[in-house]
Amino acid sequence: MIKEEYLCPTNDDVWTYEFNEETNLSVIYGHDMMNIKFPVFAGRTDFYLNSSESEWLMNTWNKYNYKTIYNNVKNNICPICNEATDCFEYHHAIPASEGGSDDDVNMVGMCERCHSIITKARYGDADIINEIVFGYLFMTHGINFFLMNPDNNKRYPKRSSYLYELRPDILEIKTHIESKDDNKKLDDYYRTSGEFMYTKNQALLMDKTIFDKTYLDYLERCKEKSKGEDNTWQI
Repeated sequence: MIKEEYLCPTNDDVWTYEFNEETNLSVIYGHDMMNIKFPVFAGRTDFYLNSSESEWLMNTWNKYNYKTIYNNVKNNICPICNEATDCFEYHHAIPASEGGSDDDVNMVGMCERCHSIITKARYGDADIINEIVFGYLFMTHGINFFLMNPDNNKRYPKRSSYLYELRPDILEIKTHIESKDDNKKLDDYYRTSGEFMYTKNQALLMDKTIFDKTYLDYLERCKEKSKGEDNTWQI
């Protein structure tokens, strides 16, 4: 376990960054916050920090995080659960039956267990794994995800039109991308948002009890509050 303290020069708040080398997960807690641990995802946390504290947190995250989240099939590591496996199955983020393409931007190799959970929607982890999948694809491919070719669908070649019919939001973003000469800002947004989505949900999947119950209750309240809202495709 690695710990690093930070004294904020603007308000004298003392923060502690804690990094678990075994799980590759991080938390921070403040001495004036009753030491409640707040998870750190992609160098950020849901708790409000001022600019100095935010800069320190991002720098500390980059210092200790080993970036294992980018491991994929080539390293025999399932990018969903981070467990070693010799057998990979490929999953379509947008199902082929709904017009999802066979392009790399729409497919993730994962272990048999994770694939079984997400395809058969078993247990409560299916939704979490689905969030990890989209986060992973956004993080690694950015806006190229929206440029998938629906005609590249070997299993359901006659359903290429389904993609934009069932998911007009993808067509909207694709059209927006193709109308611009420079999409770097938008691409950075999706890669950064994807990394946040990926690491946050992967942490919940790997160990739902690693953080204080207080914070998990907070997450549940946020989930209830936003129920019915889908912000996945926001520009």
